Amino acid sequence: MVNQSDSLAMNWTQAEFQGKCDITGNIITWSASNTGNQEMIEPTENYTITGLDPWTTYNVCVSAVNLEGQSPFAPCVNQTTDEDKNMTESSGGISSTLEEDCGNRIDSRGVTS
Repeated sequence: MVNQSDSLAMNWTQAEFQGKCDITGNIITWSASNTGNQEMIEPTENYTITGLDPWTTYNVCVSAVNLEGQSPFAPCVNQTTDEDKNMTESSGGISSTLEEDCGNRIDSRGVTS
């Protein structure tokens, strides 16, 4: 998986059904806290879930579908989106802007006069 502040890009190996039916799609589920989302997509081995919240852990699961039904979900994984790289904070007339520092997470902040 590749993490951004608002998306997770996933890759997997397509499941193989025993029998005569080709895979017709995949089902991807993701949830954070007590919310759950599910999407049926075309058969593929990669997908990017978008519209996610920054710095949030999501439980992501994938299964395959064919004319005979749905496969069991592959083992689910927990992935955390990156934190926002640019944010502004304001307090008492003083404001500061945090920006990404060479691709590294910003772990501290300060205001200088």
